[in-house]
Amino acid sequence: MLQEIPAYKTLNGAQLLAAVFCKPKYIWMRRRNHVEQAVSWAIACQTGVWTQKAEEKSQPQALPKFDFKVIDEWCNRIATHDEGWGNYFRENQIEPLVLFYEDVVASHRAAAERVLEFLGLPFAPNIEIPPPAVEKQATRISEEWAACYLKLKRAKTGRLARIIRRMRI
Repeated sequence: MLQEIPAYKTLNGAQLLAAVFCKPKYIWMRRRNHVEQAVSWAIACQTGVWTQKAEEKSQPQALPKFDFKVIDEWCNRIATHDEGWGNYFRENQIEPLVLFYEDVVASHRAAAERVLEFLGLPFAPNIEIPPPAVEKQATRISEEWAACYLKLKRAKTGRLARIIRRMRI
């Protein structure tokens, strides 16, 4: 809607944000492990539980069932999103702070320090950083699904490679 303002009509997305927000800084939150993220989203879609707070346990709407195709589609979608954001930053010459979910879970204090440093804000050594309000949801089922997905994916990839090799002969 901002591009409807005459002064902003010719600006692309990054230029528009820079003009409106006075040189914004970007923090790109990613996951190193796309399979774990895909499994998490596949389970959340089935159960309806996207976040879990320590003090209130959400009840799943359904028991999740492993589905290779759904997890594979999520993996592809996640890879496409990552590639899209990478292209956006590169094309617009933006250097985001890249934070990985796994690192934030491992040390939310270190992540907070990195964000404040990136923003050019002081970090008082005695500042209290409360733990995240949301808990990590991965369980034994998540680990089993990720392992099963990877095993099936390797088998499918191996089969496809053998078919391609036969076609070249």
